[in-house]
Order: sequence, then structure tokens, then C-alpha cells
Amino acid sequence: MAKDRKPEDWGPKERFQAVLDAQDLDEQKLGQFLRTKGLHSSQITEWRKEALTIAIQSGGKRGRPRKDPELVAAEVQITALKRDLRRKEKALAEATAIMILQKKARALWGVDEDDE
Repeated sequence: MAKDRKPEDWGPKERFQAVLDAQDLDEQKLGQFLRTKGLHSSQITEWRKEALTIAIQSGGKRGRPRKDPELVAAEVQITALKRDLRRKEKALAEATAIMILQKKARALWGVDEDDE
């Protein structure tokens, strides 16, 4: 980290890494660490509290993160469209089978007078 960079400009990953780096240091090494990074001990304490709050809010859950709501909506729509397509393909196959059977029946028995 550059010393001219303000701690407010640090990203969450950088803050968490600073908390981890400062965790096991004794007072002398902690002071040196804070000076080289341009930080105050109160900032490390605040960032540690933020990290703990986030960990508690997440409930310590591990696994996959939640999906983007737009992605979930798109997946639901795709599933519905695929289901509709399968239904229509079955109906088309049934209609085609009926037409073929009608043609075969006409060819075997001839044209029915009632049909005309």
C-alpha cells in the first residue's frame, strides 16, 4: 500500500488482509506495521468489527453464494419455455400420426361418401 493512499480508499479485501496481518503482531511490530501502511490502530479495530459483523450476518454459511436474481429469472423462463416446447412437439407428433393414419385408411378403404 502506498502511504499517500487514504485508508478510506482501501477495498474490503485490502482491509481484511490488513486485519489479518496485524492480528498476531506485538505492540512494537504493530506500531511499525501501522506506520508503514499509514493507518491508525482505531481503523484496524473498526475493520475487525466490520469483518466479524459480516461473518456473523452470513451465519458462517459455506457453499455457493446466491445467484444473481436476473440469472434465476432467466433460468426459470428457459425451463418454462423448454416445457412448452416439449408439449407442442408432442402435440405436433400426435397430429402428424393422425394425418398419416387417415391417409392410410383412405388408401385401404377408399374415399368415404360421408367425408365429401
